[in-house]
Amino acid sequence: MARAPGTVLAPVAPVEVDYPSSDGEPAAESSFQLIPLFYAFDALRRRYADRKDVFVAADLLIYYREGSPAAVAPDVFVVFGAANHLRHSYQLWKEPKGPDLVLEITSESTRDKDQGPKREIYRQLGVREYWQYDPTGDYLKPPLQGLEAGAAFGSRRPPPRGSAHRRTRGAAPRAGRERSGKPMTRTGSR
Repeated sequence: MARAPGTVLAPVAPVEVDYPSSDGEPAAESSFQLIPLFYAFDALRRRYADRKDVFVAADLLIYYREGSPAAVAPDVFVVFGAANHLRHSYQLWKEPKGPDLVLEITSESTRDKDQGPKREIYRQLGVREYWQYDPTGDYLKPPLQGLEAGAAFGSRRPPPRGSAHRRTRGAAPRAGRERSGKPMTRTGSR
């Protein structure tokens, strides 16, 4: 429809979008994934507890397009340069930037998403380091693998001797161990 010169279209009311704080999915498939998720979240929160400019979250929805319910929920993520306070969700357009580091605790039900669509979303969000940890050792060899920022997140880099040389300001993921010091396996022993 053509409009007459000099006329102004009435502004359209913005569409109200609900940004829920839950996606209805469990935080983890089983205790094998839940324990390392809690451990990583707790370790990173403690590591940066005195920093007001570092935000650490677990299983928190990141909404990356204003006006859209599209979201991703990393198992654990760290943002350097974002205020350290609680949020119902991380709405990217309200924050200074996206995550610097993402850790996914992979499982049979999540591995395809972790290595496919989520990987691409994280790349587009500007994530500098993307880590995947397989606590049962069933899907990833070695069980802890990291990808660095780049056009396609570069190549996988396994950690030397069970721990990762970190590039993201001191955040160093390491493969989990039981109190006995043995790597965690499906039965909890080796």
